[in-house]
Amino acid sequence: MGFASAAPLGEAVGVSSCWSKIARKETIVTNAKMPNAKTASFWNFDEAMLERLVEEPEGAANGQLLPMQKYYKHGVSACEIDYMRAMLSMPLRGLQGKTQVFPMDREHFVRSRLTHTLEVAVNAAEIFDEMLAKADDPDPDCGQTVLTEKQIQTLRYALMTACLLHDAGNPPFGHFGEEAIRDWFNQRDAASGEAFGDLDLCYFEGNANSLRMALRGTGLYDGRRLNPTLLTLCAMVKYPWDAREAVARKPKKVKYNYFASDSKRVEELQRASKKAVGLSDRERSKLSLVMEAADDVSYATGDFEDAFRKGMFTVDEAVSFMAKRWLSWSDEGRFSKKCRQNTLTLIYLLSFLAGDEEDYEWMNNFISGVQEDDNLIAKSGRIGPHYADYLLANGGGYPRGSDTVHTFRKALADGPNGKLDAAQRRQMQETYVGRWVDVVRAWLRYSVACSLSRPDVDGEKEADLFGDHYATIMLLKDVLEHFVYTSPENAKLNARAETVLKGLLDKFVPAAEECIQENEAKSGKSPINPEGISSTAASLIALIPMRYRLDYESALNASEPRWDADRQRYELDMMVLDFVSSLPDDYAVQLYNDLYEAK
Repeated sequence: MGFASAAPLGEAVGVSSCWSKIARKETIVTNAKMPNAKTASFWNFDEAMLERLVEEPEGAANGQLLPMQKYYKHGVSACEIDYMRAMLSMPLRGLQGKTQVFPMDREHFVRSRLTHTLEVAVNAAEIFDEMLAKADDPDPDCGQTVLTEKQIQTLRYALMTACLLHDAGNPPFGHFGEEAIRDWFNQRDAASGEAFGDLDLCYFEGNANSLRMALRGTGLYDGRRLNPTLLTLCAMVKYPWDAREAVARKPKKVKYNYFASDSKRVEELQRASKKAVGLSDRERSKLSLVMEAADDVSYATGDFEDAFRKGMFTVDEAVSFMAKRWLSWSDEGRFSKKCRQNTLTLIYLLSFLAGDEEDYEWMNNFISGVQEDDNLIAKSGRIGPHYADYLLANGGGYPRGSDTVHTFRKALADGPNGKLDAAQRRQMQETYVGRWVDVVRAWLRYSVACSLSRPDVDGEKEADLFGDHYATIMLLKDVLEHFVYTSPENAKLNARAETVLKGLLDKFVPAAEECIQENEAKSGKSPINPEGISSTAASLIALIPMRYRLDYESALNASEPRWDADRQRYELDMMVLDFVSSLPDDYAVQLYNDLYEAK
């Protein structure tokens, strides 16, 4: 029962001509004299961006940082060192125990924050390479500097390193953890913006914390700081402003990349990178746009696959929901005709690859009933880009039958004798949902490469990243919002995250704030040697790793003028958040139980 078996579909959907149109690889229309992905100016690439904020001298002058390039004979690049340091770093390792969507899930197939991060790096590299493949060779007379192979590799390493670190600052329990931290500080201090850094605490942001970790490495005194290049740091910045500006921009959706605590380092980064990327002018690196799009592709497709395997929805529920949501978009005129056609193709493919006979028939009937202008499946859609080629049967324009494209319906027909129970049937179906996810992932990567190949795209609107496939990414997010993020199961997990993180903050924040020194003369109140504070507070502070306490103490001693009580309170709170946000989910629960359970 394949594609070709549904004779009425060819007439209803208009596949006789549309498939041959999408089989041809899309060509980006560019001006050979304009910058494209093969030129340095397109990426704002400058050799000066390979410098680091903290110099890494040789010999006795190198008190903390090892100049890694000196160990290699094969000419390793600065950004390759970034990549190796990130891959071997403590912040990246810490992600293996952190939530992507399903906290503390024991099933092997569900993504953690670490596996999500690795997928983001892979998807970003694929988008980057596709952009290069699409670019025309620049006009020799255009005055554009063409990237060398070594420079292309440098850009790729910077991009992948930014992807590896983009979620490094996320707290336990994913975005539930962020919300719990914000809510705790909002209950204690209303976010007035009057006290130093109060907006950072009341609008705690994982993106800003990730940049903080990259700027500070794994601590000043552990000898293994990341110290990335300017190129990598700029690639990490999605929101080039602080919390105060973010609140003024979008008070209901506060996103930013800079904590007040890190303002000095951020200013150094802005000055050092100004010739290439105007961060101080709210300009973004092109690499950061690729990273952002890859993150969206990874979580929208990965979370969909995980949620299906977890039993959060069935194929027929997903197909029905998506088709009805698509129809509402058509009625509202929310997306262009091309967007609607591309997205309808995606829904149709889900029913074709992973649906049973009832799902497939329902989708065919749905398509037959839509308006004539919209019912040409994939008239201009690109599924891959080469997947359409595969589906074509001998160039005739009609999709292949089930003899060449193996579907779930085919698997049921050819399956084991006897009736399958629901669990067995679902396990078989997982394979075909996974194949559909692979197609969608390739579809989205390809569309991002098309969109970002235009030199005028600045990423101000998410629609700019996905072009005519923006509706696709929005539809996937709607599915996840409807079936997963607001589900009763996730509500329970959210409640657990709130209980654990607020409980830890209840303990550690007041203990740390006992170390506030009321005058400029040094007192015994210190996170390093906490004299003059309660024994309970001293015991709690001792649980915070020394690297975070030393970072605070060093910054306090170097402050000029010396921090007042409000600034000390803020920085001590940030020290606690450095610790709490580094905890894996299960250790956060264990620590909470150790602190609160009566023995």
